[in-house]
Amino acid sequence: MKHQTSIYSIISCLSVFIVFTSFQKQENKWQGTIEKVEGVTVVKNPKDPLFQKEAFHLAEELSIGESQGKEEYMFSQISKIAVNKNGDIYALDIKERHVKVFNRDGVYIQTIGKGGNGPGEFIRPRGLVFSSCKKLAVGGMLRLSFFSLDGKFLYRLKPTKLGYVIQFDIDSQGDIILLSIELQSDITQFELKKFSPELNEICTYQIARKPRSKSNGINPFTPVLSWAMLVNDKVVCGYPADGYRLKIYDREGTIEREIRKKHKHEPVTENDKKAILEFLKMDPGTKIDSPSKKLPFRQIYADDEGRLFVQTWRILHNGEGFIYDIFDSKGKFISTVPLKFVPLVIKNNRLYTIEEDEEGYQYIKRYKIIWALPSICR
Repeated sequence: MKHQTSIYSIISCLSVFIVFTSFQKQENKWQGTIEKVEGVTVVKNPKDPLFQKEAFHLAEELSIGESQGKEEYMFSQISKIAVNKNGDIYALDIKERHVKVFNRDGVYIQTIGKGGNGPGEFIRPRGLVFSSCKKLAVGGMLRLSFFSLDGKFLYRLKPTKLGYVIQFDIDSQGDIILLSIELQSDITQFELKKFSPELNEICTYQIARKPRSKSNGINPFTPVLSWAMLVNDKVVCGYPADGYRLKIYDREGTIEREIRKKHKHEPVTENDKKAILEFLKMDPGTKIDSPSKKLPFRQIYADDEGRLFVQTWRILHNGEGFIYDIFDSKGKFISTVPLKFVPLVIKNNRLYTIEEDEEGYQYIKRYKIIWALPSICR
């Protein structure tokens, strides 16, 4: 009898295990579709991700910065970071108008550039990237300056005919991808284009237009054309006002894949308004003229393996950050993760960002990404 009871217990446990495993497999089955539409691969994602658990967690590896101490390790307003193949970190300080360079262990190496209008000097620097020819490019709204990696000024370009440059990158061929903005009387126009190293136009990825606001308040929820460079010189971009649609272009500027995701239109609440002002470090009394509904996403980021990190408008408590949707290299919506900071660089399973302490001092941080998902989804 005792033996029979033992057998029943084993059978019962096996039954529970089989049901649980079956449920788990069903739960982890991607519910989207992939189809060809007029030569374009269209990936349609459901509203919910493949995995409900967070995509990864972070382990801090490196912190660079001091509130008091050596000037080399103090920052005023870092806006961009670039990381080379050796892991050296280049940080653009837009207030001091220079670039500080640190090795992979956080040891200061040198400072590149300074404020001014001369060769190798910056007026209003905004962007910082590496080119394929072992050059460092620092861009402002009206010009791009190129340096050798050891800090020697090489030459500069003035893309003034292209409008105001707000973001740029350089592909493996040395071609320059520019996002420019043109302010017209009644509309704001975004243009994402590719140019040769001599600034001859090669292709247009996307153009987006929005009416210019005529109110006295600001709209921090306004749509902006967002994009990022991917592996193999591909480009992903999307305009939030068009819905949750991300278009991936090949090197020649042809759409090869479109990623879609179902989106629930959530209202913009008073808490959302307070939180975004806190995140942007603006006066809490700032007058806001916002839409009634949240847009599907805010910004697009990508890592060196083709994964997408899409910053949504789901704001964390007290403006401490946002929820990010994570897509694999094929465009499948696999998970989400909350981040209190912007992932400026995601490379070699490392995330580089800028953080501030309670007194407003900035620090460069490097985190190791520890994935919580199966390797097949990464």
